[in-house]
Amino acid sequence: MVKEVIQVKEQVRAMIAEGRRFTIGMDCWSKKGLTASFLGISASFFHPTHKVAVTFVLNLFEIDHPHTGEMIADKLHMSLQTWGIDPKKVLMVVTDNGSNMVKAVRLTLFEDDTINNEPGSDDEEDEDNNEDIGETVTLHRFPCLAHTLQLVLKTVEKNAAFSKVLAKARSIVKKFRLSSVATEKLIAKCGMTVVTECSTRWNSNMFMVERLLKIKDAIGETLNDMSWDGLLASEWTKLDDLYHLIQPFTAHTNTMQTDNFALSNVIPVLIDLSNHLSTNGSTLALSLLTSLKLRFDTLLNHADAHFDPIPSAACVLDLAVARIIMTAETTELLSAAKSFIVS
Repeated sequence: MVKEVIQVKEQVRAMIAEGRRFTIGMDCWSKKGLTASFLGISASFFHPTHKVAVTFVLNLFEIDHPHTGEMIADKLHMSLQTWGIDPKKVLMVVTDNGSNMVKAVRLTLFEDDTINNEPGSDDEEDEDNNEDIGETVTLHRFPCLAHTLQLVLKTVEKNAAFSKVLAKARSIVKKFRLSSVATEKLIAKCGMTVVTECSTRWNSNMFMVERLLKIKDAIGETLNDMSWDGLLASEWTKLDDLYHLIQPFTAHTNTMQTDNFALSNVIPVLIDLSNHLSTNGSTLALSLLTSLKLRFDTLLNHADAHFDPIPSAACVLDLAVARIIMTAETTELLSAAKSFIVS
């Protein structure tokens, strides 16, 4: 078994050696009850020989608390060195927006010890000044798109009307989950039960709302059977409005979590969501639109001081995508992307 593992590692190492540009993924998670924590580091790249995009999990570290940026930086540095990935070939490091992740990428520096002098120089003066003046390689962090979209959706909780109806919906779901009698009655009526949201799972609140709307009549009947208070007709309407407003976020987030999601799809997703919210025009939609533009200004606004041209450059290089998003509104953005490619 050990022999097979070593062989596979060497095969992966050989494939990595052929990679031209790498995207590193990095994430931490903990077991329930915080009994153990882990840091996963992956590498994605286009393999020029096989002509396919590949992804490998480089390392899975069990880590101790606290999960400091310094500790994560050390693990990232170790992982890249272990697998022989040249930092200059790392296009970006994708992480969530946690301060420890942001700090870890910022702290991860590599020194290129290339000596500027030509080998074999007889010049003693040059030799005396011949210090290893290396070039510092810094890694470029790219925020996880799905995670950032979930932060946009937190705007919903700031809307008094919708946060109130969501709180009431959660209360009803909790009652069902704590009552075997109510759950049995509900399953007998519709063959399904309620879905509990989970704070660490993206879109779980929308899955909860979707299920409530799907079995609305059975929920109402069971609540009456149990003599429990339910949602008013106006509150059901609000839940339905919320679901249709947020559903595109859910759909895009699910797609983003697949291996087939390409960097060239980032800008189209943001444009699609912006258009969806603009068309809806409700107060909540406009609040979400403001948050969306604020959080993604560095990707959508070429005049932003911290503009990141890589996603828009990917659009330009993907002809199918470029044709779709080539509009008057994106002309300046794509122009900035072309300048970046040329430079």
